[in-house]
Amino acid sequence: VSGALSIANNETIQCEMPGSDWSDYIFEADSKITSNCAGMVFRRTDDNNFYMLQMSAVSQKLRLMKMVNGTWTEVKVVSYPFALDTWY
Repeated sequence: VSGALSIANNETIQCEMPGSDWSDYIFEADSKITSNCAGMVFRRTDDNNFYMLQMSAVSQKLRLMKMVNGTWTEVKVVSYPFALDTWY
């Protein structure tokens, strides 16, 4: 066992704490882009309300996005020289 969790091809994994009183927390992850882009979703309340951090090797951008009531908004976009098969 390598201790690594691999998620590919639009698979998802989630951790929910229904009824918990979590408000702020720290989430850390190492991520590798194997094809096009990789992203992490957080502060999800349902399928139409959440934030997403996306790393794109295609556009060479790091995007912080939020979805509110099913509508996407870019919070912040910065250029970054992402490469495939590199850990970030």
